[in-house]
Amino acid sequence: MPNYAEANTTQNQFTPQEEIIYKEQLSRNAIFLGEEGMERLKDKLVIIVGCGGVGSHAAHMLIRTGIKNLRLVDFDQVIK
Repeated sequence: MPNYAEANTTQNQFTPQEEIIYKEQLSRNAIFLGEEGMERLKDKLVIIVGCGGVGSHAAHMLIRTGIKNLRLVDFDQVIK
């Protein structure tokens, strides 16, 4: 299975085999949004501020919708 995080990130394009897998995994979203909606959604940048209980679930669901550009911002500090 291809690693989408590393798949042609500079060109923002999939290989033909990756495109087939991408469309198969997101087939239900494509039925709901249509091809034009999926193309628009795929190229958007979404920023989530706060990765706690709600933010982490929101990030997970956004990735599952097919968004390829997601920026996570969290200011928590972990102290030993």
